[in-house]
Amino acid sequence: MQVEIEGQPDVLRGLTGRKGVAGLDLVRRVDELGDGRWKVQGTVESHDVIDELERRGLTVRVVMDEDEVNRRIDLDKEMMRDAGNGEPTS
Repeated sequence: MQVEIEGQPDVLRGLTGRKGVAGLDLVRRVDELGDGRWKVQGTVESHDVIDELERRGLTVRVVMDEDEVNRRIDLDKEMMRDAGNGEPTS
């Protein structure tokens, strides 16, 4: 699932390399919200991970759930086939 995570910078930094969380770029893709809070986008692998992040005091908003991600992947594959490029290699 693609998510936005809001929280204190030190807590967000602790997420880098954490199993179940990926794609966090705390250097180039972070928004300062004021009051010492940051917002960053990334992906999480399950609702259990979201629950854990929320227990750590972070706010998590799902931007795109698994069904939507899969639907977009299927649409991309279909457009590639329709364009005559054949099946994607990945």
